[in-house]
Amino acid sequence: MTDTTKLMKAKNNLLEFIEDEKSDIFMLLRTEEHQTPKNPPTLEEYIEMEEKIKKESKELSEAISKTTDEKEMQQLMAKQAKGLIYQNLGRYKNDRLLLNDNGIKFILDNDEEINDINNNKLYSSLIKRYAQKLEFPWDGGLDENGDIYPSFNKYPKLRSEVVNFISLLKQYLLVSMKEKYNILTLDIIPDSQNTLLAIFTLGNKVNEQITKEANEFFQKKLEDIFENPFIDKTSEHYLLRIKGLGISEIAQVKEFTNSGGIHSELEIMEHIREHRKKEYLKNVKFYTDMLKDARGENNLQLKDIKKWIENLIETMKIDLELQEFEDEVYKGEHLQCKKLIKNNELTLDALLQIDYESEKAIKEHPLRVQKYGREIIEKKFDPNIKIKTVFIERSKRMRFETVAEKRLNNIEKSIATFNNFLSKTNVANYDFSKDDMIGIDERITKAVNTFRLNYEQFFASNPDKTVNKNSKIEKFKKNIDGTDPLIIKNIKDNMKGGD
Repeated sequence: MTDTTKLMKAKNNLLEFIEDEKSDIFMLLRTEEHQTPKNPPTLEEYIEMEEKIKKESKELSEAISKTTDEKEMQQLMAKQAKGLIYQNLGRYKNDRLLLNDNGIKFILDNDEEINDINNNKLYSSLIKRYAQKLEFPWDGGLDENGDIYPSFNKYPKLRSEVVNFISLLKQYLLVSMKEKYNILTLDIIPDSQNTLLAIFTLGNKVNEQITKEANEFFQKKLEDIFENPFIDKTSEHYLLRIKGLGISEIAQVKEFTNSGGIHSELEIMEHIREHRKKEYLKNVKFYTDMLKDARGENNLQLKDIKKWIENLIETMKIDLELQEFEDEVYKGEHLQCKKLIKNNELTLDALLQIDYESEKAIKEHPLRVQKYGREIIEKKFDPNIKIKTVFIERSKRMRFETVAEKRLNNIEKSIATFNNFLSKTNVANYDFSKDDMIGIDERITKAVNTFRLNYEQFFASNPDKTVNKNSKIEKFKKNIDGTDPLIIKNIKDNMKGGD
């Protein structure tokens, strides 16, 4: 298949996906927690969850009060805090990956200074974590100093439409960019919840001019596929629009509204509201009675107890009012959606606008401001998929690492095949002795010793190539030829016969 044919095929496949109104990659913007709509808890389920939280909180508080070890106490408190963070992580549309210094350090998993990090290393580490489904740092909000702190969780599971879209986009861009540039590899990964990173590895040195020209060429190739792809002022982000964007979200809202699900949900909310009021009145009576029975050693102590109980009751009252306000906002959201559906005006932008206005109203409620202080209102959520291009040079170091890793893997696999002779099945099929195995060992060892001799001579003649403070050198000297006592002990422990 010629490059022209490959390009036409990749282009047609991508165009077919974009034109398909059933294809919806809006879920790429969603975290795993809210990809699947969940029914609201019944009153019984709500009470059960409430009791579970109370029980866990009580057990943890008792454990904290019993310990005298400060370090253990801090660990228990950290566990409690982490549990609260994980409880809601990923449930909100604005949850996103954290790529500040703390987040990057976690991704790299080492103590390197941010200024010394090579971009190649950062992006390859992101790809690796994504591929291995490891944890990522999420934006966990602001700490007491006003700084963003990371909360760690797995990356959202991408739906098949998203995987398909990335695959088709990758095929098209890789073939089309090869027309003009020496493109070696291309990786497309989600960077945040509304950005894709297109990381091109070039076989030549990347300078500012090449990056600029490549971006312009990249833009033209996107224009061949997408309708008016918008490029921002930084020449880094391109908005990609497809016909099916948000169609699943709209369908879910319509189905829920038209099926009358809102009525049963509001009924459940009313039962839960009544339950909260009863619990509030029960707690007020309990603490009021406690205050009546309080016997302090002096008036000052009694005054402190009274103040503490009054503050506690006031906090419970605020929580109750805030929850009722949030319920009313939620009810208002559904009424707005119902009106839009009736007028055939329900769009993804309209849904996101309703979400934004609701969040704004809740966070700016006077009682919430009184309790939590001023909270940052996230900017309006952009449903468009953005793609950011990154052109990196495949350095000599990268070439070495790639080739060396490939050869090592092949050698390790080849040597491992000799273990197959030792299986019960193969013992019956082959006739061999320990001398045969020693003969194989000798030949492998001879090849390794020749390699060792060659590189020792090379670095003796090229001292500038020797890396100082390399811990591997001293460690390797202990392990050479299996003289490390731990290696010998391990062999003896696993021997089942022989000498």
